[in-house]
Amino acid sequence: MPWEARRGKRTFYRRRKRVDGQRERKMFSGFAAVAMARLDAMDRAEREAAQRAERARRAKLDALDARVDQIAELSDRLVIDTLLAEGFHNVRGQWRKRRCLSSGH
Repeated sequence: MPWEARRGKRTFYRRRKRVDGQRERKMFSGFAAVAMARLDAMDRAEREAAQRAERARRAKLDALDARVDQIAELSDRLVIDTLLAEGFHNVRGQWRKRRCLSSGH
């Protein structure tokens, strides 16, 4: 929201907002202009701080998700290795016990 000079040396603060889907434009001068500029700067700083906090929260959740995925992969591998060691085999997505073909039966 820029400051602009009009009518010679006089400066104005221009503020643009959306109100009910419509763009609204207001111009301020003097003390009101300084006050509005400071309010807008504070609002902008609050929004940026909230965005930084949200990015940090998402980064932390992404790190946790990656860790959970890693643990799930390891546990899947452990189950598969255990089943294989116990004599099972995978047939079209189903784990089945291998038949023992002994000479006595």
